Amino acid sequence: AYINISYTDAAGTKISDQYDASKSGSVALGGIMAETPVTITTENRSGDKSEEKVYVVLPAEIRGELSQSRMSIYDISTVWQAGYEGEKMLDGDVNTYWHAKTDAGLWPHWFIVDLGSSYMVDWVELVRRRYEDGNGLYAPTQIQLQYSQDGENFTDLGTYDFEIDYVYGHTFNFKEVYARYIKVLCLSGSQAWTHMAEFLAYYGSANKYTAEAATERTPAEPDPDDTDEIFEDEYEYFTFNQGAIQQIEITQSEENKYEYSLVTTGGDAFAAVNGFGRKVVGPMLVFRYKASAAFEGRFYWCDAGGGAAGGRETGFNVPENSSGEWKTFKVNLAEAMETHNWAGNVGDFMRFDFGLQSDVAIEIKNIHFRPLRESEQ
Repeated sequence: AYINISYTDAAGTKISDQYDASKSGSVALGGIMAETPVTITTENRSGDKSEEKVYVVLPAEIRGELSQSRMSIYDISTVWQAGYEGEKMLDGDVNTYWHAKTDAGLWPHWFIVDLGSSYMVDWVELVRRRYEDGNGLYAPTQIQLQYSQDGENFTDLGTYDFEIDYVYGHTFNFKEVYARYIKVLCLSGSQAWTHMAEFLAYYGSANKYTAEAATERTPAEPDPDDTDEIFEDEYEYFTFNQGAIQQIEITQSEENKYEYSLVTTGGDAFAAVNGFGRKVVGPMLVFRYKASAAFEGRFYWCDAGGGAAGGRETGFNVPENSSGEWKTFKVNLAEAMETHNWAGNVGDFMRFDFGLQSDVAIEIKNIHFRPLRESEQ
């Protein structure tokens, strides 16, 4: 008996495969980049088929895929001509592709992808150009992967063979690393040039989290009537670990150790919060602030002894406050804490991101969690 599987891939090509039903194992479906109906039938050796069963296969994002919309090409070795730029590898369309220059002597061809922020990453996937006769003559035969935090100093992740006979299924797994930039070096090939259709990267520990959780936005609003100036003993107030910051300048107030002046100096500004000395007592995040521009705050939820992991994050929009007066911002993060299994125990902490814009001046103080008040239930 046989199992027949058919579906239409992201390029619009009808894929039909038949498998021996007497053998156990799993099947990899290539070229699925959106929710895709997959039709399955069984067939006996006489050719009689069962009734069709249709299942919707979830897209790659459920595996913890980083959003291509936040990525950009940071640098690239060469581009053949207009219409074949590196950005074609980040458009979700397998019919478009980057093409390197055709001059001799240019190996290795390479490109650097800016992931848009720093993430824990543990694998990369590449999609080969869909060459008309299917043989992938111009694909690289071997690649090398590297990662970096600054886009200039790279650490090696490994060298891998690239099977040119296949469009999909080029996945390269490595030990989980904290990276902002991924460099792909095409080391060799059958021609002087090469090409690539798509680049994808995946969160480390992605099996724990869904894409929905990774991209959630929790509604938030400022509350100018809530001064929150009085310290209450049962609350744990945030302090920043100034040894774990990036693209931000931080000055701690001499009068109030819970007050900071911040200036973002790049597009991925963040500071880690010191581990809590006692358990947090509620889900309502509250702080007083001034800000020269609106920014997207973002928490990466971290357990004691751990680190920031893409997919375990929550964003909230903080409005501009250039009035010169302190205002209060608050947001109920109960749902986010539950989603990401973060209890705020002793030693737990978070990475606090301050948006993607440089030269934003922020004053912030008295950051803490507290219980919901009756009016907030």
